[in-house]
Amino acid sequence: RNSNSARCPCPIGPATAPFSPSFFLVNCRPPSSKSLERPRRSCGVGGRTLSLLFGLCIPLCLSPRNYGQSTALPSGQPAEVYTKAMAAFASGDFPAALSGLREMLKLGADGAGMESVYFSIAAAEFNLGNMPQAASAFERYLQRYPAGAKVSDAQQALAQCYAASGEREKAATMFTEIVKKGGPGKLSAQLSLGIILREASKLEDASKVLQALVAEGLQSSESVQAALLLASVEAERGERQRALKILETLNGRLLALVDNPLQLNALAFDVGDTFLHAGEFRKALTAYAFVRRTEDLTQLQQKRVQGLIRKMEVNIAAAKADSSRVVELSNANLRLRAMVESAKQTMEAALSAKDNIPALRVRQASAYESLGRVEEAVLIFESLLTAADLDIRQEALLNLGSLHARSGDTAAAIETLQRYLAEFPKGRGVDSALFLLGSQHLQSGAIAPAVAALTQLLTGFPTSPTTETGHFLLANAHFSSSDFAAAISHYQSYLKTSPKGEYSEESNYRISLARFFLGEYEPALQGFETYAKTFPDGIFAPDAAYRIAACHQAARKSEEVLRLCTAWEARFSDHPILGDVLALQGDAFNALDRKDEALIVYRRASLSPSSDEVVQYALFEANKLLQAKGKWDIAAGMFREFLAAKPAHPAGVQAIYWVARATAKSGKPEEAKAFLAEKIPGFIADRNRDAVEQLLSQLAQLCAKPPQGAQSTSTYDPYANLRTYLPKNENSGALVLARHWFAEAELARYLRKPTEATASLDQICEKLAPKELGAALLAQCGDRLLAASKHQRATEFYEELRASFPKSELLDYAYNGLGQMALQSGDGKAALQFFSDALDKIGASSKLKEVTLGRGKALLALGQVDEAKVVLEQVASTREWRGECTAEAVLALGKVQLERGDLPGAIQYFQRVFVAYQRYDRFVAEAYIQAAECFEKLGEPEKATAHYRELLSRPRLADLPEAARARNRLGLNTGTTGNTP
Repeated sequence: RNSNSARCPCPIGPATAPFSPSFFLVNCRPPSSKSLERPRRSCGVGGRTLSLLFGLCIPLCLSPRNYGQSTALPSGQPAEVYTKAMAAFASGDFPAALSGLREMLKLGADGAGMESVYFSIAAAEFNLGNMPQAASAFERYLQRYPAGAKVSDAQQALAQCYAASGEREKAATMFTEIVKKGGPGKLSAQLSLGIILREASKLEDASKVLQALVAEGLQSSESVQAALLLASVEAERGERQRALKILETLNGRLLALVDNPLQLNALAFDVGDTFLHAGEFRKALTAYAFVRRTEDLTQLQQKRVQGLIRKMEVNIAAAKADSSRVVELSNANLRLRAMVESAKQTMEAALSAKDNIPALRVRQASAYESLGRVEEAVLIFESLLTAADLDIRQEALLNLGSLHARSGDTAAAIETLQRYLAEFPKGRGVDSALFLLGSQHLQSGAIAPAVAALTQLLTGFPTSPTTETGHFLLANAHFSSSDFAAAISHYQSYLKTSPKGEYSEESNYRISLARFFLGEYEPALQGFETYAKTFPDGIFAPDAAYRIAACHQAARKSEEVLRLCTAWEARFSDHPILGDVLALQGDAFNALDRKDEALIVYRRASLSPSSDEVVQYALFEANKLLQAKGKWDIAAGMFREFLAAKPAHPAGVQAIYWVARATAKSGKPEEAKAFLAEKIPGFIADRNRDAVEQLLSQLAQLCAKPPQGAQSTSTYDPYANLRTYLPKNENSGALVLARHWFAEAELARYLRKPTEATASLDQICEKLAPKELGAALLAQCGDRLLAASKHQRATEFYEELRASFPKSELLDYAYNGLGQMALQSGDGKAALQFFSDALDKIGASSKLKEVTLGRGKALLALGQVDEAKVVLEQVASTREWRGECTAEAVLALGKVQLERGDLPGAIQYFQRVFVAYQRYDRFVAEAYIQAAECFEKLGEPEKATAHYRELLSRPRLADLPEAARARNRLGLNTGTTGNTP
């Protein structure tokens, strides 16, 4: 009996209890993301609650009037009490009925009619929900009237009392006896027995009982209810196909027999979920297709209510026409009225429940995703992004982000996950979203945002299931950005919680590799050797063996390196890093001065299927050895062999350069020019080939000299000669035109005609758009415009270089140029960022000297004098950078001391500039001024005057702004030039 339902004159209560599908909205989580739970199993039809058990039971329409007119009833006062009590019973006032009937027992009423009194007392207690009292009353009735007219009904009711009171074994025994006896209560007893067995988890027994009931045909309400319950039982037993077949049957022609369509909806969810969990996704979709919308369920129940009311109206009319059927039809209408009330409650439940479609869509999307039908899954999740239910919206967003990630659409995944975190910053899937976001940023190469997301995950959700792998991913992110110390720390954190986890092998290996890259070769070697012993056939075994040899090479144990490399090739000869091992072996031979053997191994490495960097390294190491021996013909042959074997290699253009150079060096310049003329047309229109300008410069250099054996050099026209070897420029595009101008500028440079050289370069800077040029021209034009103080135009070239050539070896030109302009404009913060990025992110090589000095100057401009001093001392002490860069660094070190208030220390640096670096007028002049001003601050005007006069004594400095300042300080005529009197 449903305690929330309206009172019903039927002694056993409403036909069914309302069942709301809102359970699915509250308790399910979308299953499409591995980071989320699978949806929990719903209680489904015939759920494991006693309220649903009784909701499925068919009501027993018991009434004392069913005893017929021949029954002898008490007379006198007991008769009056009885009449009032039964009237109250008929109206549903069970407390009044119960009071009257008990009064009859006190009055000592007796006779055959008392059977009705005893039965009605039990029925009233039942309808009041007093199950223990009702059970006692029914037991008393059965003891007093073992052959009574209501024995069958009493047994049915008593069994239900036992079940409701938790005495399932008693209930099952009694229902079994009723089934064996047969009769009108058999079907109801079978259904109730099936429910009890299911609640006791005796699924096989429940299935047998329910199958026996269904086998007699789905013609009654009991049989339909049994079919609903049987489908749920079969689904739970794993007999999913049987459950689906029953579901299909009930949703077909028998739908009208289902008392509560909400139960059918719940069954569709339940069966679909069992298929979903079992990985039978197509059948899950078939089951989910039977779920109906709330409005559809309401319409079905409205039709059902209208049909029941029409039946009641027909019964009333029949009773008026035939008075002998009044009792029969009255009882029938009592049952119909209960069914109407139950159907109305079902409609109310459907209308008050949350929309079940979003929960259904989540499950369908999961099934589609698992079937690989990504487009359908994406469309479903996108349709849920506007759902009114916030829970559904956030689950849809999170699953959509996960789906994009799994399908490889990194950009869409990042955008969706960022939207989730913005809309649901405290959502229950924030940890999963941060984990996925970090992994997607890492996959796209965006290291900084990956570190940010993963750090937020580990900080904010230390106990999340994603934290373990989060440490590993964060370690990988730091490793990718060359922050090896941080990487080691997070790999160790991962291993601390998961010493035998999925990524434990890789973490152990990467710790050693990080130490290797930090130059900590001894602990790295120990780690690699431990890995090799622990994982002899591990995924990193070939690389570990190679790194072990490399550690020995760092320790200058070249003989051991040769032994290890030979052993490596014997074991891993077909591995992709063979070229790395051969290059290392070549280095070992080279270190042992076994040049011929080194040359052979390097050439093997250059032709191996290894990385571009390794191939290029080996090729040019071999070239160095050949150059040292003057074997230019062999070098040319080696590069020709390389071009034939690897025609599309990035080093191909450089190889062409060296073929031409080696050919020219061997005394065949005309052959070299012809070779360049043959190769240049294949690259000249490709802006992604950085080294084309190198070939053009080489051709210009060869054309600057008259051909050997020329009769007259005075009539030789190098420009005309150059044009004969360049491809025709007609309709070839801006890039080809620019490279023609570049070749002419190079020729003018070799001919020592700087005015003509700069004029050709200026045409490129002024007439062509940066987006039409390659990296080399963008770099050179940017620097030319920077030198001319045309900062806005220079910025266009540098930014195009950054945007279109992010992996070019010339990229540091852009960072240096942008940093220098920021420094000149007084934006030290922006300058420091550019210089730091050049050093830390792209590994500046071409402009390493300039960006290092720029970093020191930017730190000084920002007042970070201690940091500036460290960088500037590095510049000043680097032998390879001796010259103008050193002079400027020493001058800046003087300014560092000046900022510290150390005037004598500053003077020493300034004097060092004009003593040791006299060639660099600009810095020498400023050093004189700075030193003089320091002496003035120290109160030593004579020494200050001496420095001003020494500055003015140098004719080369007379026209510089610093000379004018010196004259002003001395009170001399500012127009005076030349030596000081």
